[in-house]
Amino acid sequence: MGEERKIQYNQLVGFSSALFRRAGLRKQDADVVAESYIDNNLRGIDSHGIRLVPNCIRRLKEGGVNPNPKIEVEADNPSTARLNGDNALGQIVAIKGMNLAIEKADRNGIGFVICANANNAGAMSSYSRMALDKGMAGLAMATTVPSMFAWGGIKRVISNPPISIAFPGRKTRFILDICLGSVAWNKIYVKRDKGLPLLPGWAVDNRGEKTDDPAKAADGGSVIPIGGHKGYGLTLAIELFTAILGGHLFGFDMKGLFDDPHEGEGISMSLAALNVSQLLDSEVLFERAEAFFSMIKDSPLKAGGGEIMIPGEPEEKVSRIRRKEGIPIPGEVEAALKRCSADLGVEYPF
Repeated sequence: MGEERKIQYNQLVGFSSALFRRAGLRKQDADVVAESYIDNNLRGIDSHGIRLVPNCIRRLKEGGVNPNPKIEVEADNPSTARLNGDNALGQIVAIKGMNLAIEKADRNGIGFVICANANNAGAMSSYSRMALDKGMAGLAMATTVPSMFAWGGIKRVISNPPISIAFPGRKTRFILDICLGSVAWNKIYVKRDKGLPLLPGWAVDNRGEKTDDPAKAADGGSVIPIGGHKGYGLTLAIELFTAILGGHLFGFDMKGLFDDPHEGEGISMSLAALNVSQLLDSEVLFERAEAFFSMIKDSPLKAGGGEIMIPGEPEEKVSRIRRKEGIPIPGEVEAALKRCSADLGVEYPF
């Protein structure tokens, strides 16, 4: 498969953008999508990074994704809106939706925007963090193709929805980015591709029995919802606030990222921004937040423990290292990128 090697962030963004432009995207959209994928790698979220680019290119070439969408506003109110993504790449739709949510929050204190009829958008923290740049709190969540058993069932009938919550601060920024299954499916696929076992409590096979074999989990099995029935209930809540409220596809009508490349996924996302300065003076809020985080980080460690970290800090730490040293690209991922670039007639520059 070849050895892993490190490539600089800007080089990967430029190369990925060139692939997307050759596949039919407008330059502005190609740059946005490329930056989104490589930003995930930069922050250590490799499961949602450049490894997905070849499949995304395939979907564009085969007609499963609209390269020139006309995103329409289907409902618009002072603090809320609903967008039809016109089967665009999810990153393009999500960024437009979060920008609209931020505009509404700037005027009215809060903005909540649903984006339907879109495709996979990667890590939701890419969008919740947009609110932080404006001194606001952010929320981003999505539904996807059914890939998880209902609590007590043995058929994939609910999604494994990602959700990110971001809260501003002077020094420490809270950035929670999780899915409500015990793990994202992409991480199971990474384990399968590398021939590695799953961690305990991640998944069950198609009979509902716990397994550490990623192939068995992928073959009709399910990830286990966090907190058991509690995570199951939260999953249903996200489905209601995204796909059901979005007014387009839900359930078995949606498609998966690795399903038929000729068909759109039809996913829905909800994006929200809260203008916290309209509730409490920003300086007072930041001071209180830092005092809260200090209280947590200064609490006693368990024996052999390391550092207590706030959600978002591990990714920020990885980002600083990778921006300096480069992003590690596994040999099998680089091989797929070389094949993709050759198919498109784009020079492989590394």
